[in-house]
Amino acid sequence: MIKSWMVIGIVVFVVGLASNLIAPSDIKWFNRLQRPRWLVFERAIPLIWTVIFICAAWSAIIVWEKEPGTQETWLRMGLYLLLEIVTMSYTSVMCKVRSLKV
Repeated sequence: MIKSWMVIGIVVFVVGLASNLIAPSDIKWFNRLQRPRWLVFERAIPLIWTVIFICAAWSAIIVWEKEPGTQETWLRMGLYLLLEIVTMSYTSVMCKVRSLKV
């Protein structure tokens, strides 16, 4: 039997992987943006987001394990997924429309 943490982990990984399908020209645009002086932690941002999504996945696992298969749990899983998709798609959309005002 497949464990809930495996399914949730795979979903988080696939959404994260799919959101990184950004055209090279869009990445060049993003890299040419002028960064504020106070942004000294830019190299840590991927690690920060990784930790955030690990915590979100862990939270989803806890919710699922508490009441597996109930309608409320499925609703929460759907909302977790929606939140991850919206959060991860921001960078792709921002780069595609070449505007920080997405």
